[in-house]
Amino acid sequence: MQATPDLPISPAIDYTLTVIMVTSGAPANGIATNSATIRLSAGDELIDNASINFFISGTALFNPTRQNFITVATNNQGEATVYFTNAQTETVRIRAVFVSDFVEADSTFGMPASDADLLLEAQVLTSNVVAGGADPHIIDYFLTNALGQFFSGRQINYSVIGAAMLNPPMMDVTNGGGQTQLRVTRAVPGTVTVIAALASAPGIVYNRTRLTFSPSVLTQKISAEVQVDRAPANNIAANRIRYQVRSLDSNLPVPFTLVYFSAGGGATPIPDSNSTDASGYVTITLTSGSPGPVRVAATLDSGLGSTNYTGVTFI
Repeated sequence: MQATPDLPISPAIDYTLTVIMVTSGAPANGIATNSATIRLSAGDELIDNASINFFISGTALFNPTRQNFITVATNNQGEATVYFTNAQTETVRIRAVFVSDFVEADSTFGMPASDADLLLEAQVLTSNVVAGGADPHIIDYFLTNALGQFFSGRQINYSVIGAAMLNPPMMDVTNGGGQTQLRVTRAVPGTVTVIAALASAPGIVYNRTRLTFSPSVLTQKISAEVQVDRAPANNIAANRIRYQVRSLDSNLPVPFTLVYFSAGGGATPIPDSNSTDASGYVTITLTSGSPGPVRVAATLDSGLGSTNYTGVTFI
């Protein structure tokens, strides 16, 4: 191997390669990556700008070369990191070579998740967005499974019920954290429903999120009281939230006004819409088959008030 100009190679120097970190567990879908990091040193000195040759066994391939070998230069900490994918479930061996020294480590790729096992969660980052204004509603979507693993490189398609502009307009691809972000604008006050769906399983893995675009002046507010929390995630036991709608000007209860409910985390709000009683109260229950936190959105009819976001947990 030829030395880099910045690093004269001397046979008298005792170079040492050390494995710092190796990850396992990425699904064998040809997209998700495991990684390996090594460190090159000479005694107490960390060696930077040195070319390390990496080789990998099995059917795994390095990114971005899409080959079973790659050369990576060490950084100022003497470290070099490689990323690799696999379309086959197996344990592979990574070898890092510098001059006459080498180290090896194993990494395992797991079974790719079935689309039916995936969850598409939505987190609305905005509230009280004014129609026709410069600021959009912003939604973060996360593609996960029940174990909390994120899935990158998967296409999410967008559509909307109601008049609104989407950015990006039709689709996006999840990043390394299993995330996409959508921005939604609307010219006039009103409520729309945004639908995000996994392109490979749109009828199974999808999310429907209701957004309200307000006029410049709101008239109502909605508060929440969690009455039951930490219910078992068995699709039977329920968490419960009671809401109250009040007027902004007089702080009086608002009876018989419609409230819409949606939830992430695989939870189902019952009902998904209902009107307040004579005292301005409305109560929902939620069940889920997946443990973890759930963010519940309660939205008033078009232009009346901002959305309330309240969290509960299933165990």
